[in-house]
Amino acid sequence: MLGIEAPPLWRYPLSVRFPDYRGPVDRWQIIRFTAPATICIDVDVGVAKAGTGAPEGDRGQGVNGYVLNTMCPTGPKSCRYLWAIARNFATDSQRITSEPREGAAGVFAEDEAMLNAQQTAIDANPGHDFYNLNIDAGGMWARRLITAMVERERM
Repeated sequence: MLGIEAPPLWRYPLSVRFPDYRGPVDRWQIIRFTAPATICIDVDVGVAKAGTGAPEGDRGQGVNGYVLNTMCPTGPKSCRYLWAIARNFATDSQRITSEPREGAAGVFAEDEAMLNAQQTAIDANPGHDFYNLNIDAGGMWARRLITAMVERERM
């Protein structure tokens, strides 16, 4: 997203690295899925001063972090949802350690609630073909990859 207001999660870290900058930012979030259960939000996610080259790969005028989620099955319909978040700036700041961790914990708690609700809906409607929205494309492709992996194992 180009030329937007810095999202709250990134506003303070950006102000620590660039104390005098209050302008728009370019924001990115690149997600890599490794089947069957690991998602790496990028190799990085973050913001940079707008127009400084972030979309082309120059993230030197910004702040970014690395987010990893992985799901470890514990049963047919249950799993552990593990995650970690790291960054490569202001590594001595406890506040910049705590705020993104707390923000990510809130986001992942919302994910967990949604995943539980989805499983409840699936259990209540066996065989129902649920409709995917455009925003669901990543999850849809992941499910297709996992289904193909399972089919290959059955052969």
